[in-house]
Amino acid sequence: MVFIALAIFGTIAFFKLGRSANPPNTDFPIVVVYSAYPGASPQEMERLIVKPIEDQVDSIDNLDQLSSTCQEGVATIIAQFKLGTNLDIASINVQSAVDVARVYLPVDLAPPSVYKNGASQPLLDLAISSKSMTDTQLADFANNRLEPLLKAIPNVQDVNIYGASDREFHVEPIPERLVGANATLGDVFAAVAANNLNLPGGLMRQRTQETSVSVHAEVNSADDLLGIPLPVPGSSNKNLKIGDVAYAYDSHVEPTSISHYNGQPRVYIELDRNIAADEIKSTQAARAAIKQIGAQFPQISFSEIDAPADYTQKSLNGVWQSLIEGIVLTMIVMLLFLHSIRSSVVVMVAIPTSILSTFVLMNMFGFHLDTMSLMALSLIIGILVDDSIVVLENITRHRNLGEEPVDAAINGRSEIGSAAVAITMVDVVVFLPIAFLPGIVGAYLREFGAVIVISTLFSLLVSFTLTPL
Repeated sequence: MVFIALAIFGTIAFFKLGRSANPPNTDFPIVVVYSAYPGASPQEMERLIVKPIEDQVDSIDNLDQLSSTCQEGVATIIAQFKLGTNLDIASINVQSAVDVARVYLPVDLAPPSVYKNGASQPLLDLAISSKSMTDTQLADFANNRLEPLLKAIPNVQDVNIYGASDREFHVEPIPERLVGANATLGDVFAAVAANNLNLPGGLMRQRTQETSVSVHAEVNSADDLLGIPLPVPGSSNKNLKIGDVAYAYDSHVEPTSISHYNGQPRVYIELDRNIAADEIKSTQAARAAIKQIGAQFPQISFSEIDAPADYTQKSLNGVWQSLIEGIVLTMIVMLLFLHSIRSSVVVMVAIPTSILSTFVLMNMFGFHLDTMSLMALSLIIGILVDDSIVVLENITRHRNLGEEPVDAAINGRSEIGSAAVAITMVDVVVFLPIAFLPGIVGAYLREFGAVIVISTLFSLLVSFTLTPL
């Protein structure tokens, strides 16, 4: 009854175990802080933004490495934490540190963005296109409509969009008219910036109610720019507008990256998955969600470029095939040497029983079915039958001496018990230290060593209980 229960729980645990190429927590937890300050030089970005943020982030617990990159108007700070650090807690700590650093940052700086990293490999790589949309319309759709839907997919950590022609209004001053109006480029820049804001306008109070008032000066079209007043210090012309000294038109951001698929321009989308997520199930859920999104927006064509989970599934299938082949070959070899079908079947019970019982503890410890754990199960096939073969052979010897089945089972097991324990403990002593190795090597081999030790100990339990029975 105990082993029937273990088999049932092991079967349930098998279907609950995550499936991925690598063991969970083999990627370093990384939190990225991104800040944009248009017009600032790399030296100014380092002095005004990066240094104050680094001073606060540097004191966070479990921080392993801190690096920064400064470009014109853009700064990226990467905080890498030690293996095993909870990524959610680390991102909260980084966000708190950035909030504290806001006191030392420029007043007109937009709040820096804090992102958690995903797994080392993306969940899906997609390319989208449309025959009815322009490049800027497609970019606007990808950023404002599609990205929120993709981020809502379970276990999608982040969505990265490349090659999109983001919409942008361009203002091109006319030099002759600027000189004639005694205006400068700074006057034009200040006028556009001041008239593209949403600001609180205070409160409007009545006898029975109170209403908040907002000032909306957001630019929604290029023509809106032309009507913006252009104040010029020292000028007597108070009716001067942007349209008097400049052109304005609807365009797109100057591209710094392009993406093509099958020779045609496409918008490239990368879905990053959660580090600890089941790679295969997450990919299936993402594909189903994208299929629904495609049906909702028929004007958009989705093309799947790459899905690492497909390679992972093939790899896992190959290991499963090796595992089954090992079990069958073990049975054939035992049949050839034991010369008894009944004895071979009895010994073969030890393998699935030990493996199913191992799945229970793998699920409890948060292990996955990945290349390392399955490699451990493949390697352990021969070890799993060692104890049972030794015990069964000694029981058979007692039966041949004329003892009753129950007496032969008890005596045979007791007589050989110390030898079986010694055989098992040798394997445990060899593989258990592997499960406690530090660093990135230990993160990869922890499952390998633990699975071998767990299944070996279960095989000893089976040889002392189920095999004699």
